Amino acid sequence: MRVCLLASLYPPDTLGGAEVYVRALARQLAEQHDVSVITTQTYRGRASLRPRLEQDGPVRVYRFFPLNFYHLSLRPAAWFAKAGWRAIDLYNWHSRLVVGRLLDRLQPDLVHSHNLRGLSISVWDAVRGRGLPLVHTLHDFNLLCRTSLLWHPPGQPCDGRSGVCRTYRTVMRGLADSKPALVLSPSNFALEQHLRAGLFAGSQTAHLPLGVAPPAGAAQPSHGPPPSVQPGPLQVLYFGVVGEHKGVRQLIQAFRLLPGAGARLEIAGNGTPREMAICRALAGPDPRIAFLGFLDGDQKEQAFQRASVVAVPTLSPDNYPVTILESLVRAKPVVASRVGGIPELIQPEVNGLLVEPGDVPALAAALDRLARDGALLARLGIASPVQSIMQHALALSDRYAALAA
Repeated sequence: MRVCLLASLYPPDTLGGAEVYVRALARQLAEQHDVSVITTQTYRGRASLRPRLEQDGPVRVYRFFPLNFYHLSLRPAAWFAKAGWRAIDLYNWHSRLVVGRLLDRLQPDLVHSHNLRGLSISVWDAVRGRGLPLVHTLHDFNLLCRTSLLWHPPGQPCDGRSGVCRTYRTVMRGLADSKPALVLSPSNFALEQHLRAGLFAGSQTAHLPLGVAPPAGAAQPSHGPPPSVQPGPLQVLYFGVVGEHKGVRQLIQAFRLLPGAGARLEIAGNGTPREMAICRALAGPDPRIAFLGFLDGDQKEQAFQRASVVAVPTLSPDNYPVTILESLVRAKPVVASRVGGIPELIQPEVNGLLVEPGDVPALAAALDRLARDGALLARLGIASPVQSIMQHALALSDRYAALAA
């Protein structure tokens, strides 16, 4: 079967776990299907407005710059640039045109879309206009919230009640109505939020957890404490975007409350210059806190292996964080916020601990508890059952075949 994936970003361009997942999925699907990916690239002159082909192993990747003020990976400070970008991205005619022409060339049997912010929901019309079955996976809340987070800085939840949000949701309902034949959500939370808002009334919907690729050459322990959990000072890892909504500020504040010179917090990820400056200022002269920047490959694996616990202190209602899946498959306990779809992944006292989002004392207490109780740390660090990317791709292939038929 010829399968085409649509995604606003594709590695090495990443903002979060969705891009990691899409790449793993594309490579796994390529073992059974002919797979191509249509994604975006930064502006590199007029030639970048047209798609260019590159190979990612067995996967063909087509990248182009959707005509707009800037690329999704860039975050200008000027409010008018952001407002203009959002207005164009709401329905980007250039994206629809380019994707349509690529679909005519590729002739896929089925199209599977992922994050569309920065690529635009307009590409759905390019797909449906050609009579192709369309599957969509919910990774964020772009169809419900103009920030895609269900959270507006500085810390206000998006409930869709404000005038701007009501208008935005009304527009998105109209653009999304009945276009995907099948909508998949990794968390029940995200699916319920979209259905409650009146989206996808004419589509099939299903809950399908994401899969994750196991670390290369690593054996998952089935019982007993994992070898990676060693006695000694607590090693905390944060892996992901450094953004205000991710709770990194609160994590730094909580970590600085921990006693002991041997404890260490490693922050692996990038953010805006402003957010990075705020986080570095909160860290102050504490030598126990290290900013590692974006990590991938061996460096990413080494950071996971050094960690005794992974922190996911998000303030916004995350859907289904890939970082948690990557932690659990490596037998790393997780301390996370009780918000969004996270409680569907973390069982308190089984594979991690949950705290209320933004509660610095509670987060500090959870980390301190793990630092003082080695037996608990080891027990929580037993590998949790996580669906592999192979199992996930097989389940998707069955759904693809049913739709294509």
